[in-house]
Amino acid sequence: MLQTQKRSIYTNPATYKYIVVWCALAVVACVGAFFVRSLTVNAQTSGIINVIVDNHSGAQVRLSGPRCANSQSLTENIVTVHNDFATFTGCQTGINYTLLNVSYSGKYVDPKGPGHKINQAFHLPAGGNTSIQVFLSPIPATTISVSPTSIVKGSSATLKWTHRNDESCTASGGWSGTKPGSGSISVSPASTTTYTISCGLSSIARSATLTVTNPPPTPAPSTPSSKPSSGSTSKPSSKPSSIPLSAPPVINQNSEDQTPPSMPSGLTADGFENYVLLNWDAADDSEGVTGYIIERSSDGIDWEEVGNGITGVSYTDETVETNTYYFYRVRAVDAAGNQSEAAISEAVLTSSTEEDSEGPEPVAVTENAKGGSSAGAVIGTILVLLLALGGGAVWWIKRRRASQAYYDSDLFLASQAQMPQNPPTQQPSSNDAAPHASMSLKDMVLQDLERNKHDPPGSPPR
Repeated sequence: MLQTQKRSIYTNPATYKYIVVWCALAVVACVGAFFVRSLTVNAQTSGIINVIVDNHSGAQVRLSGPRCANSQSLTENIVTVHNDFATFTGCQTGINYTLLNVSYSGKYVDPKGPGHKINQAFHLPAGGNTSIQVFLSPIPATTISVSPTSIVKGSSATLKWTHRNDESCTASGGWSGTKPGSGSISVSPASTTTYTISCGLSSIARSATLTVTNPPPTPAPSTPSSKPSSGSTSKPSSKPSSIPLSAPPVINQNSEDQTPPSMPSGLTADGFENYVLLNWDAADDSEGVTGYIIERSSDGIDWEEVGNGITGVSYTDETVETNTYYFYRVRAVDAAGNQSEAAISEAVLTSSTEEDSEGPEPVAVTENAKGGSSAGAVIGTILVLLLALGGGAVWWIKRRRASQAYYDSDLFLASQAQMPQNPPTQQPSSNDAAPHASMSLKDMVLQDLERNKHDPPGSPPR
C-alpha cells in the first residue's frame, strides 16, 4: 500500500507540472543574477574625463551621460575650467559621453577649426581615463608689449607681459628662462630684437619686437667750439620755412589690439633761455593711454627722442641750445604698445636774456677804455655846465654895457626933449626901479627883460 502511494506521487502528471515550473523559475533566477552581476562590474564610477580648453579658464564645460561625482549640477555634468582644464571625476566607465558645449560668462563659445569635438560622442573605457581637446574662439590669455617700440642704440625700453591665470611662463627669442605669470623688465639690446613668451598649459606664444637704430653721427665742432654762455646775444639760427608733415601711427603687429590712440591735440611749445615748455590735450584710447613719447628736431627731418613714458600732459625739455629753433612732436601710447599719429608743433626759438636788436652793431669798447668810461662821463658833464654858466655871464655883461651906453648918448637926450612937457603922473613900478645892490644876478636879469618889453621899437637893448 505504501509503495503504491509513492509510485502515485512520481507518476502523477500534476506533480511533474509543478516540478517543471520550479525548475524554470530557478533557471530564470540564475540568468537574471548573472546579468545583474555583469552590469555591476562594467558600470564602474572611477573614470576621469579631462577636457582641455585652451585660453578659456573660468569657462563651463557640459557633458551628456551618466552624472559624474564632481558635477556642479544635479541634472547634468557641468565642471568649470581651471588652468585650461575641466576635469570630471567619478564618471561611469565603459560607456559613451558627448561634449555638448562650452560657455563663458553665460555665453556659448564658438568652436574653431576641425576636431573641436562639440556635440561629438567619445568613449570612456572601462576602468580607465580619457582626455579630449576642444579648440574655441580665442580669448587672450597671454599678452606682451614693449614701450617704446623703437629706441636709439644705448637707450632702454620697458618689456611687460601678463597671463590671465598667472601661471609660469617660458621666454625665448631675445630672452630666455622661466618667468612669472606677469611682470616687467628694462631691456637695452644692441640691435633689433624680438621677445617671445608662452604661458600655461596652452603654450600659445606671443611676441613683441623692439627696433634699435644707430645714433646720428656727431657733427664736427664749429669754431669757436664752446657753447654760448647764458645771456649770450649771438644771432639765432635761421627759422625753418615750413612745418614738417605729421607722422603716421605705429601699430604693434604682435598685439591683438590693433587700434592706436587718438592724436594728442592742442600742442603748444614756448621757448625760454635754457628750456622749452610743452603742453597738449590728453589723447583717447578704448583700453586707456599709458603714456606719451616726446621727440625733437632742429630741421623737421631728423628726430630724436627726449622723453618717454610721460604720464602727464606737459613736458619741460632742458637739453636745448640757446638761440636755436626746434620742432617737437608728441605721440600717445596704449597698453598694447600702439602709438598714435604724432602731433607736431611749430618751430619754437629758445630766447636769450637780451633781446636781439635790428639796429647797428654796438661800438666795441676796449678793455683799457672800460675802466675810465665812468670818470670821463662825469668830467665831460662838469665842463658842459661850466661853459654854459660862463656864456650866460658874458651875455648879461654885454647887455648891461649896451644899455648904459644908450642912456649916455645924444640920441637918448633928443628923444627926451621930444616927449610931452607934462606927461601924466605915473607911479614908478617896481620893474622901473634901479637895480638894488643887494639884488641877485637872477633878479637883475629878470628886471632887465621886463623893461625891454616897454621900450619903443628901434630902442637899443638895455
